[in-house]
Parts: sequence; structure tokens; C-alpha cells
Amino acid sequence: LLLFYGGDFSLHMEELPQEARIAELLQILEEMFACPIPYPIWTSISSWTSDPFSLCSYSTMSVGSSKNDIKALRQSIGNTIYFAGEATHPKYFTCVHGAWSSAMELSKVLLR
Repeated sequence: LLLFYGGDFSLHMEELPQEARIAELLQILEEMFACPIPYPIWTSISSWTSDPFSLCSYSTMSVGSSKNDIKALRQSIGNTIYFAGEATHPKYFTCVHGAWSSAMELSKVLLR
């Protein structure tokens, strides 16, 4: 399950500790689906407004850019440094699921 949210709600959520965020999101899901939602076995929560490596940013294609630029971003440096993230996904750049998908694709390559 992948959740993402924005606006004032995201600012509210970032003020909460991780356990409180999870509890609130589970409550929302239970209200949406009218059934109990099991506690997740694993979570990863980002904080865009306070993370010094993102600070609410995401990639965009500027005038004159092409898919070749995205392909170039995916290129590893030697066999040592690899890149993943929404900016490197050829179809879903600028999207959360592009970041997730590119990381999953790269992890499969690295595990071979």
C-alpha cells in the first residue's frame, strides 16, 4: 500500500510522530473502506517539508528536455553508484509511483 497526500493535511501529518501518523492514516482508511485495516508489517514515511535532501521538490521536464535526459540520469557511474527516483523513470517522472517503481527496478538489477 502506497499513500501520499498534500496540502494542509501533509503539514499536519509532518508535525506528528511516526506512530501517530500511522494511527491517523489507518483510521482514515477504516472510515473509507468501512472495515478494519490491519497494522502494516513495515512502514517508510517521508517528510518533504523538513527533509534537507528534498525540501518539497520533484523533477520536471523543462523546455528543450527529452526522454534522453531521463535516460542519462539513470546511467550508473561505473559499477559503483546507481541512481533511482522519480526523475529517472521514463514514463512516471515527477510521480511518487515513478520513484517507487524505479527503485524496485534498480533493486532487481543489483540483486542479480
